[in-house]
Amino acid sequence: MRRFFCGLILFFALSTSGCESPTVDFTELEKRNGLYYKIGADQPFSGKAIERYENGKKKIEGSFKEGAEVGIWILWDQDGNQSKGYNFDEAKYRL
Repeated sequence: MRRFFCGLILFFALSTSGCESPTVDFTELEKRNGLYYKIGADQPFSGKAIERYENGKKKIEGSFKEGAEVGIWILWDQDGNQSKGYNFDEAKYRL
């Protein structure tokens, strides 16, 4: 029974590893024909991107799917306070 549970835990650990989308800095992306790509890549980017102010605090955070902006994007001011957000799936701003 113990061997079964150890195997089950190992299975779930391996099956969920690598499932997270990559996170990149906006400086690693370029826009081509309306879609975002990692610089030099042939496939449109899927994952999360973050832009930071010079002081290191987040400026913008959002996700891409196949090169297009998706989901909720959050914007912060230079002091680190959330200033607004935009939901690309519903095409509307939120505060």
